[in-house]
Amino acid sequence: MRQRRSYRKQLSPTAAPHVDSHTHSIRRKSLEEGPGAEDLVSAPGQRTINGRSFSNMIDLHGNQLTNVTMPGSLTALTQLHLAINRLASFTLPSGLMNLTSLDLAENTLTGFTLPGGLTSLTNLELEDNQLTSFTMPADATNLTTLLLFFNQLTNVSLA
Repeated sequence: MRQRRSYRKQLSPTAAPHVDSHTHSIRRKSLEEGPGAEDLVSAPGQRTINGRSFSNMIDLHGNQLTNVTMPGSLTALTQLHLAINRLASFTLPSGLMNLTSLDLAENTLTGFTLPGGLTSLTNLELEDNQLTSFTMPADATNLTTLLLFFNQLTNVSLA
């Protein structure tokens, strides 16, 4: 991967995600303070992560995640930040119709399929991965930002 861009927060490599009860986002904290990233990903059907419920945003960027499972029941979710991890694949569940921003930049994604029904999506960041193709679903009509640079794209369809 390329050097982290200056607009991304520089995070300590010895830190694990932390759930901030005020903003309901997940941020880094020292490993000595509690659970690792594997304890923060919710199981299918749950609306909580590490015992806390989330209103609209999940931020797991800047960790060492290789796998994230998202339940489709998080229908109020508007922002999902998974940038600067080690995700080679990721499946976004259907049913996240309120999602406005999805950031998967600076991972190792070799393929990614955006499900249909994301009519609220305005921001999609997939830059600095290993994607060879990308197809935009026809119903993603509100998209205003699409970042695909620094990939290995040979085929793009913006139907």
